[in-house]
Amino acid sequence: MECLKAQQLLSEAIDGEVAEADLAEARAHCSECEECSRLMAAVERIAALPVPAAAPMLVDTLIALGAQEAVDVRASLADQIDTAPVADEYLPAKSTTRFLPSWWEPRLTALAAVAAVVVVGLVATGIGIGGMLTPKQATVSMSEDTNVEIDGGGAMTAAPPTDGATGSTKAYADASIAPPYVVIDGLVYSPTGQRQVEVSSLVTATPVLTALDTASDPVSLPAFRIGNTPGNAVLLMPDDTYLGFSAVTRAFGGRTFALASGSLLTAYGQWPVLPAQFQAPTAPDGSPTFSFFGKDDAGVLIYVPAGGQPTAGFAVAPGTGPSDPAAGNPNWTWWQPL
Repeated sequence: MECLKAQQLLSEAIDGEVAEADLAEARAHCSECEECSRLMAAVERIAALPVPAAAPMLVDTLIALGAQEAVDVRASLADQIDTAPVADEYLPAKSTTRFLPSWWEPRLTALAAVAAVVVVGLVATGIGIGGMLTPKQATVSMSEDTNVEIDGGGAMTAAPPTDGATGSTKAYADASIAPPYVVIDGLVYSPTGQRQVEVSSLVTATPVLTALDTASDPVSLPAFRIGNTPGNAVLLMPDDTYLGFSAVTRAFGGRTFALASGSLLTAYGQWPVLPAQFQAPTAPDGSPTFSFFGKDDAGVLIYVPAGGQPTAGFAVAPGTGPSDPAAGNPNWTWWQPL
């Protein structure tokens, strides 16, 4: 696929107008083309930005100021220039040259409108160009649980606050108790109930230290994967029965990614954390550990390490919707290929 075609498809995909097969082909091209990969990240970052909205009072004030300014300018010019209409033949011909593909026009128009609102707003509120370096912070709602404050330099700070010791986001006030999870060889699994298995199909995994849902101390339980399906596993219980488990997964690009944890979960109700090689981000944009990449197959924003590709794994920020496999987790989560 040519670069221009891939870029067109990625742009149109923001509006949901591209077939899945075409979009997959465009993304495959971007994985091999550094320039298109950067464009894809930029376009998806723009698409994820909240729509700017001015306060009604500001809009009314700007309209009134604009109307009065038009009256004053018209009166001033009437005394200085001849206001007779100019014949059409003296006007320059309208250019029909197209410098960008037609599918960019709506996006350039939208960006121009945003820029116009910002400039007019700065003038109306008395903030000069020099004052743009230190304006008051504006709060942009990113989700029901998280606000992002953007200052004049583009820096982003999070509210709710972060833990000063680790930089990890504190649990939301309405966060529920974690689902019943266990960690088997670094991946997070949830129980599926008692299971009958063929012993010959079991592949030995690292034993799991867990109390499950009991109030007793954690015990070591033998763990096994079932055949060549790493998404399914069992624990051998003290009564010689098998308790089945299924990996917690999500999809990206038609592939399955499993939730990983950097610590053992010694009882049900504990939240997974990032693997040890990742520092917990201190800002909602993933910095300094991750940078925004795009969306997974469910439309959830995903983030990658500097210079990384999502095919090798990606992170998801806390605050996802209730139907998301990471819903309720107050920590950033890491998802790796299953």
